[in-house]
This record gives sequence, structure tokens and C-alpha cells, in this order.
Amino acid sequence: MSIPCVTCCPCFLWLLDSNIDWGQDLLLLKRWLDRHPHVQPIAVAHQFPDWMLDAADIRIPPIPVPVGPPRDGSPPAPREKTGPLSGWYAVFVHQLRARHGRYEYFLRFQPVTTVGYTVTIYHISVEQANRVRRDLGLPDIGANQSHGGHADQRRHAQGSSGH
Repeated sequence: MSIPCVTCCPCFLWLLDSNIDWGQDLLLLKRWLDRHPHVQPIAVAHQFPDWMLDAADIRIPPIPVPVGPPRDGSPPAPREKTGPLSGWYAVFVHQLRARHGRYEYFLRFQPVTTVGYTVTIYHISVEQANRVRRDLGLPDIGANQSHGGHADQRRHAQGSSGH
């Protein structure tokens, strides 16, 4: 049973290391991706072993989700590997709210949709990425830079997000 309070209250903070996100929405994510083929390539931030992805018949492309700037003040990764970058993302709640904070910059964006209770889908344009990068003290990215390293040509595809 999923807990619907994941997106509306801070209860997830107490549940992150228990059973809040154990893959219960993997099949829903697969169904959503099958219904939205224009959402490719998509980078997925998850913590699941390969056998779970294989069991759900999900083929996640090997696109790394760029991590945000480090919390400890150490130098960030190279610009092309430090998020946010433009593109499509599926971020599981465990990664979004994890103590390491690598993906908390996604909280600064409006999601396209939520799949089940634990997967948030984002489509980030270059302009949106640069606005948040400036807020985080990071340099802007170029118009041709996305998580896949190519131009983000799907900027207008989010109109058919569907729930």
C-alpha cells in the first residue's frame, strides 16, 4: 500500500529509509513511458537493482541524472555533469528527498506529472535549467546542452503529459 501523503506533507522525511519507495510504481512508470514515446531520451534517478527493472520489463537508458552542487561546499562536478540540465527526467521520491541531496534541485521545477505516488516526471527546458543554475550559483548551459548531450528538441512535447 502506498502512502498518499508523499507529496503533500513532510511525512516522507521519516519514511525514506523504510518502505516509502520500494519499486511499487515501476510498472506504472513503464506503462506511462509506453504511452508517451515522445518522452525519450529520459534519465531516471532510482535506487533499484537491475533484477527489479528486468522483472518490470523497463529499459532505462544509461543516461546519468546530473547531480546538483555538493552541500559541503566542495567544488561541483564539471558543468556538463552538474544539474540541472535540460531534458526529460523521472525521479523516484527516495532519490528526490534523500539525505544526500543530489537531486533536490528538482524541487525547484514544476513537474509534468506524477506516476503513482513515488515517481515525478520533469521536462526541463534550457531556460528553466539556467534560471535554477543561476539561483544555485552555477554557470549557464548552452542551448545545445541536455542530459543526453544534444539539443533539447522536445520542448513542446509536454503538452500531452497525461496522468
